[in-house]
Amino acid sequence: MAEEDSRSGGTDNVCISCLSSDAKKNMPETSRTIHCNNPSKNEEKKFVSNYVATSKYTLLSFLPKSMFEQYRRSANLYFTLVAVLSVFPFSPVSYITTIFPLLFVLSVAMFKEGLEDFKRHTADQEINSSKVTVVRNGKLQEIRWDALEVGEIIQLKNGDRIPADLVVLSTSQVEGICYVETMNLDGETNLKIKKALEETQKVISASDFDSFSGVVTCEGPNPSLYTFTGNIDLQDRETKEMKKVPITPVQILLRGSSLRNVEQIMAVVVYSGHDTKVMQNSTNAPSKRSHIEQQLDSIIYFMFFLLLCMCVVGSLGVATWTSSEGDDTWYLDIKDNPSNYFDPDNPGSTGAFSFLNGLILYGYLIPISLYVSVEIAKVVQSFAFMNLDREMYHEESDTPCLARTSNLNEELGMIQIIMSDKTGTLTRNIMEFFKCTIAGVAYGRGVTEVEAANARRLGVHLEQPKKDPNVKFEKGFNMHDDRLLKDQWVKEAHPDVINKFCTLLAVCHTIVPEGVREADPEGRKEALEGGAGNPTREELKYEAESPDELAFVLAAKELGFFFNKRTTTAVSFIQRMSVKGVLKEVELSYEILAILEFNSTRKRMSLVCKAPDGKLILFCKGADSVIYERLKATDNPYKDVTLEHLAEF
Repeated sequence: MAEEDSRSGGTDNVCISCLSSDAKKNMPETSRTIHCNNPSKNEEKKFVSNYVATSKYTLLSFLPKSMFEQYRRSANLYFTLVAVLSVFPFSPVSYITTIFPLLFVLSVAMFKEGLEDFKRHTADQEINSSKVTVVRNGKLQEIRWDALEVGEIIQLKNGDRIPADLVVLSTSQVEGICYVETMNLDGETNLKIKKALEETQKVISASDFDSFSGVVTCEGPNPSLYTFTGNIDLQDRETKEMKKVPITPVQILLRGSSLRNVEQIMAVVVYSGHDTKVMQNSTNAPSKRSHIEQQLDSIIYFMFFLLLCMCVVGSLGVATWTSSEGDDTWYLDIKDNPSNYFDPDNPGSTGAFSFLNGLILYGYLIPISLYVSVEIAKVVQSFAFMNLDREMYHEESDTPCLARTSNLNEELGMIQIIMSDKTGTLTRNIMEFFKCTIAGVAYGRGVTEVEAANARRLGVHLEQPKKDPNVKFEKGFNMHDDRLLKDQWVKEAHPDVINKFCTLLAVCHTIVPEGVREADPEGRKEALEGGAGNPTREELKYEAESPDELAFVLAAKELGFFFNKRTTTAVSFIQRMSVKGVLKEVELSYEILAILEFNSTRKRMSLVCKAPDGKLILFCKGADSVIYERLKATDNPYKDVTLEHLAEF
């Protein structure tokens, strides 16, 4: 950087050289250079470690920070003032009666804060002590996450959590792809496709990476999850010359995501610890105060105002009475036992001491146990009720409710505005195949939620037809109709159209089946399903980019078109069909020639493929408004009736 600045005139170079070492350290890192597999050179850069802390306090900061939190409450300030006044001789009560209750109140609140932060420390320790496999001296070695350094080569396997921001160098897939689940980053349940660098895809074993070297030049740490600018300098194996290879976001794996649908990958660390993008987007644990606490403060202010009024009125009354009647107070024996706090000759000081006595004596107008009672109620509510609430238990993921803090219990359910960018937020990304219309015939018995809502709005009662309790489908398929199920669709008026409909559902998608993987000639693993030793229909699981696609493929499966295999060049499914009068399962493979994936602009997905009989077919599925624009204007007997069915659905 200094050389470039000097060539351009030297002004920036002089400015940078004039900065102190502390100022340079605090400057944001605009770019970084990483030496792959070379820890000695990376140590000079002093990159941050991979240790991550999300806790609010440390041993040194707990006392001052927690005391600050407690004194944000108005009542604690008042009781501290009363405790200080009670120490002086003019106090009408012992200091023990004011200081010890105050200490108890502060101790209970600070203990709760410390307990909740201890749980954060425990969670941080669990994450930092997780194990990751790295390549060191040509061998695989397990280390803790917090010991991982920038520039190290790591190995991840299917299902592993990603410990830092990485650049994918190679995968066990021949085509160099892998999938990641980013639900912890953006809330999306669909899988994202990532791809290794083509120049490093053939380097797969730990021994190969022992001699691997490369220099990554990229942007500095930043919070942008979807952008990355950088390149890597690699030595060409044939010409031995250095080659600059660009790195795009497709090659980046972010901390917090999980690896899916690949046997293993090799990657290099580019950002670690608090430099990772997910940590750049995080903020320190905030000090949140609920609406009730703010209301309590307002009540305390009002009560304190009443207290001041009482004390002021009382002190003025004492001063006035002392001024007029002070000389007649012979029964107080002031002359023989003079007092500094009651002087008949100085009614002003007497009234002032009376004001302070009133603050102490009338202090019980503001209950010191108010906040303690509220805190205890919140803790019991969180840990004895919320965490054990059966209605808040998620059976599918075996996850109970976990209240990490009790500060905002009363805010739960107090929703004023719902802002949603898409329906998936409200539908929980759950889609079911319920009804369909094929060749002008509507299939599927039952009433959808939309139909039921419209009927209620119109005052019409719709009865749900009875369903066979013995018939159970996979989650995502909920269509009951004997005309299509159990291969009965072949008896319909247009079986050829139904066959095309189901074939489209089984072929036109980006779903990846999960199951047994077969080795390819290079010793890698490829996600090929089907064949001897592969999973059954019930064992095979699908990884989909959206719940819509999953519902469509499950519908095809239930209708007899079982999608079971995907490669980079073909999609295969098993169809039950009659061969010479005998019902057999036949595997059909469609060669993929081109894919135009679904996006918000096109609102449709298109796939060009070659059928087993050699015909070229264009499959297209998408939003009804977009598809209808592309239908044949004339000689289409199903167009109008299909539109009527969509309106009914």
